[in-house]
Amino acid sequence: MGNFQPQSYQGLSLNYVTNQTQRLSYGYSLLLRQYSLDEAAFRYWDELKKNTQENSGLYDRQPSFTPGNICNLSDPEEHILGFFSVGGVTDRRIFVREVPGLEKYDDLFCLPAAEPPRLRYYMNSDLPLYMSRATIPELGVTRYGETTLECLDCRLKKGSQGDPPSFWPETWIN
Repeated sequence: MGNFQPQSYQGLSLNYVTNQTQRLSYGYSLLLRQYSLDEAAFRYWDELKKNTQENSGLYDRQPSFTPGNICNLSDPEEHILGFFSVGGVTDRRIFVREVPGLEKYDDLFCLPAAEPPRLRYYMNSDLPLYMSRATIPELGVTRYGETTLECLDCRLKKGSQGDPPSFWPETWIN
């Protein structure tokens, strides 16, 4: 099969999470799953990738039949697509919390929507109203106004489903 060299990836980004959301404020979990392939399986999937993911330029290779290891016992000349293999899988969960030097913008997510007008008529469909005051010393801003119930009750925020998952560290649960 030639000189097959296993590939090693170090220092590559696994996932990007922006600091413009609150996801990193409380803790973040990333599940890594590594699959192992033997050389024949790697070559099959690598050839299939080359056939399907190349750019369509003038000098690109033409798509071709990628032979697998599945055959028709009744008609050995028939081309069969696919590859049968068995491989291993390894899981590892990484937890991220309080990253040194990470600037977070938590306070900006629940600022009141705007200064309420002095006189405003509310209809029954507008009720209930949630009013809050938010102060951000770094920006020198204090705002008063309407906000959402999610900003007043963190359990209602998107992504919060009540009880934490079973794998969540006990020390992170408030």
